[in-house]
Amino acid sequence: MIHLIYLTISILFLIFTIWLYYRHFELFLCLLIVINFEFFKLLPPLGQFYAYRELLLPIIAFCLLERFFFSGKKFEFGKYSKIVLFFLIMSFLGILNAFWHGQPLILGIKAAKYFPLILIYFVLINKEFDVDKFIKYLIILGFLISIIMIIQYLLWGKLYFIHFTSEELGKMRLGKPRINIGAKFIALVGVISLGNFFKQKRFIYFLFYLYSFAYIITIAQTRMLIFGMLICGFLLFILNMKITPLTISVILATLCFTVPVSFIVLKYARQFELVKMTEIEIKEKQGSYLARINALKYYIKQIKKSPIVGHGLINFNWEKSPFPILQKRGIHIADIGIMDLVYKFGLIGVGWLIAFMFMVFKDIIGNKTVCINISGYFLLIFSVMATLDFFTKVDRIFLLGIFLGILTIILKESSKNTISYVEI
Repeated sequence: MIHLIYLTISILFLIFTIWLYYRHFELFLCLLIVINFEFFKLLPPLGQFYAYRELLLPIIAFCLLERFFFSGKKFEFGKYSKIVLFFLIMSFLGILNAFWHGQPLILGIKAAKYFPLILIYFVLINKEFDVDKFIKYLIILGFLISIIMIIQYLLWGKLYFIHFTSEELGKMRLGKPRINIGAKFIALVGVISLGNFFKQKRFIYFLFYLYSFAYIITIAQTRMLIFGMLICGFLLFILNMKITPLTISVILATLCFTVPVSFIVLKYARQFELVKMTEIEIKEKQGSYLARINALKYYIKQIKKSPIVGHGLINFNWEKSPFPILQKRGIHIADIGIMDLVYKFGLIGVGWLIAFMFMVFKDIIGNKTVCINISGYFLLIFSVMATLDFFTKVDRIFLLGIFLGILTIILKESSKNTISYVEI
């Protein structure tokens, strides 16, 4: 009976989603992002695990078929189609690689089941919609999620309306609860908001960047996101400036001024508990610092055993999977950021990443006026990739496809406007 209820709800939800697709595509994308993040655990899990993200697979399949066969327009592939398609080729090779080493094929397919979510890229570039409106909705969504998490933070120990696991309930830092659900999304939206401030000159976007930064410090307490948002803010500021001899002089003078000032700031920053804890962890080689060092040592050894193609997409539930045993020892592949990609795909993955970075940054720098808002996403994911992987983690592959699609659309529209201006 419960399965019939789930099926009925799923069908009704899919009908509503398809209606949004045709009527309000910007809201449709926001809804898909909420699904991608498992409704930020506001809903209970389906059985033992969360599986709402699986709804994205038939939705994206429907959108692609509709665009390809029934839209009446030529199906566009876009300038980043090679990056997207090679990403899927890597995942296919990852399945075969793991199969070659003894993992059942079905487990490899299950390990790669969310990799096709990057195909949302083709849905976006073949659908007309208002990019600025979507970014506005995205920022509002980030704000609403942060408010929900703040309320949960204030009710900690009294009432839980977020469906935490026992491990998440036990996450404390400096004697305070630590809520990581939605943190990466809120940080991303924060830097996108800062980019929107530079593009539209509306102060409210700058305020949201400051608000989201404060949120990450107090609620999420994720040090790499704090660092990434600072670096990203600085890079966006530089990107927003017109490069002239005077600008270069100002930047150099600022850097010269920053060096002595940074020592003073560091002196006072060391009084903050989070900074103190980080300093102790590094000096005494303990906590998350030690965990990451151990993880790096282990996985670098493994990468050396198969440097070209990596170890493939290994399913956690495979009987020979190393992940369960390693986690008991405090070694998590999630702690080593982009090395996760290198472990899975080897030098092939490194080549894909280099090509990705080269193409994206070349376009961003060459068209910074029109795409500075969306640049925040790419600057942040590269700023934090030492410890956070935004490329192969199942809840972030979908975002990669979305922002590549938006960047493609912005560049295409800019190119059209330039051509029209020249013709006039």
